[in-house]
This record gives sequence, C-alpha cells and structure tokens, in this order.
Amino acid sequence: MDLLGGTFTRIDIAIPVRDEAARLPRLLKAVARAAAGVSLPVRAVIFANDCTDASADIARAFRDAALEVVVVEADCETSDASAGRARRLAMDIAAVPGGLLMTTDADAVPGTMWIRAACQSVQAGADLVCGAISAHAPHVLATRSGARITHAERRYSAIQHRIRHALDQLAGRQAIGALRPHYMESGASMAILADRYLQVGGLPRMDHSEDRALVYRAELHDLIVHYCPTMQARVSARLRGRAMGGMAACLRHRMQQDDPLADQAMLPVDLLHDLWSDAMAGRATRYPDRSVAQGRVLRASDLEKGLAGLTQLYVGTVRPDLYHHVGHGAAMAAQ
Repeated sequence: MDLLGGTFTRIDIAIPVRDEAARLPRLLKAVARAAAGVSLPVRAVIFANDCTDASADIARAFRDAALEVVVVEADCETSDASAGRARRLAMDIAAVPGGLLMTTDADAVPGTMWIRAACQSVQAGADLVCGAISAHAPHVLATRSGARITHAERRYSAIQHRIRHALDQLAGRQAIGALRPHYMESGASMAILADRYLQVGGLPRMDHSEDRALVYRAELHDLIVHYCPTMQARVSARLRGRAMGGMAACLRHRMQQDDPLADQAMLPVDLLHDLWSDAMAGRATRYPDRSVAQGRVLRASDLEKGLAGLTQLYVGTVRPDLYHHVGHGAAMAAQ
C-alpha cells in the first residue's frame, strides 16, 4: 500500500518523557519497528521535561535507519508539571504542517502495526485516529476495591458503549450498521493530521484527560474520528507515575478506596435516557465531553446499582427504537 497518498508527507511522534531511562530503549525499539512498516519519514520528538536521569542521553544515542530521534530538553514551570500539559508541549513542538502527528507515552510499547494502522485510517478518511490500549494489572485486581471497580466498570461500560454507538449512528458520527468502536481515547495511542491539530487550537490545556478533550474538541469542529483496533499499544500499570494526573494515581486510588470513583466517562442512566430521547426527537445532541464529569462522578456502588436500569434502557428502549429507525438487519450488524 502506498502510504504517501498525498494526504500527508511525514509522521512526527510526540513523546513526553520524565526520568524514563529504564523504559526508553524498549519504547524506541518498538517505535522503530513500527516505523519500518511505512514508506514515509518518521521522527520521534522526545520532550524530556525535568529529567534528572540519563533519559535525554539515551534518546540521543538511539540509532535506527527507520526512525529519526530528536530530543528537546526543558524545565517546566510548576504550572506545566502535569501529564496533560507536558503532552501539549510535546505535541506543539512535533506538529509540522502537512504531516501526521502521533503521540504515545514513554512507558508504552506500540505494536508493529501502530503507525501503519494510523496511516491507513487517515487514508480511509479520518482526521483523528484513536488507537486501542491494553494493560496488565494483576496487582490492581488482587485488591478487593480494585477488583470491584474493574468488574463494575467493565459491565457498565459495555452497555453504555452500545447506547453511545446507537447515538453515534443516529447522529451520523458512525455509519449505519458499522461495527461498534472500542471507544478508547488515550494519548498513549492517538494520531491526528497536524493541519487539523493546528486548526482546532491544539491540545486543550488540562492536567489530565487532555486526550479525551482533544477528541471532543475535534468533534466540535466536525472532524472525522476513527477508532482503530489494529493501532495498538501496551501501557504500563505502574503505581508510581512521573507527572501529576497520570494513570498511576488513578490505579492507586482504585486499590485504596472502599468504594472507588469510576471513570468520569461513566454516565448516569437518566442522562443517557435524556440523550436518547433527544436523538429520537430529532434534536441533534453531541455525546458529552469525556474529559470532565457530567455532574457527580459515579462510584463503584453507583455503577452496581445502576446496571439494571442501564440494561433496561438499552434492551427495552434503545435497541427497539434503533431497529425501527434504521432497519432490523443494520441494527443487528451494528450491535
């Protein structure tokens, strides 16, 4: 497949780094393997912020014919010392007009198809591509609270995503009958055309959830968002992160609280009901911003109590309405 295609002429990968000397070699090797799968020039921009170890030197010393590595060192002000703000600075530096801008984390391991899959999605019409992520976290599941919130979220989100997919089909964000997306929106596995990134004002200035905020901002600007299951990256489930607002703090909370907070993207049943009613009444409604809570953040107990009502909303209302609106066969294929 010709990956030049006229849509973009280069690929730049923004990687915020802080004291990652132990993990950087594995990351860079993985990115180089992925870069070897495309015919375009690929550059990794290592934004080494407030590093006290050899991260910058390790990145500068890396050599691979498929990957150019550029290191930018900085001492961030206290106000910028967060996961979200460091990513914004890294992406702003890496954004080159006419290119494809990608981003991942310093402790992630992208798959060999990571770059190629992003390119294919853009060539298929996407402006922004959300890849899939996975993590191995037995230490979280080994705790009572960690297992509780993980189980509750898994069951609740499975039904919520079916409702979201139905809403997306009615709104034209997803094709009628398309397979349900994974709906992961993570900066560890994301790509956007650099021109579109600059057009929408870049990454929102947030300490965390900046990745979801970018997707929502893209939707507000009517950009085309694809969720690509073959654009995969494995992320770390470590408990000691490098910046405020990262995944590590979330995992620690889930292991330590009796009734942990759920992901802020989990919506209450009554809000989902209202969204569906508006959609069926022809009142165009955007799916809510996943970077901020829509009211009170739900807890594990809320998900457990709300699951029956959520299931009834989907089975008793959303699915029959969707069948009637778009046709039985198309709705069945989508679910």
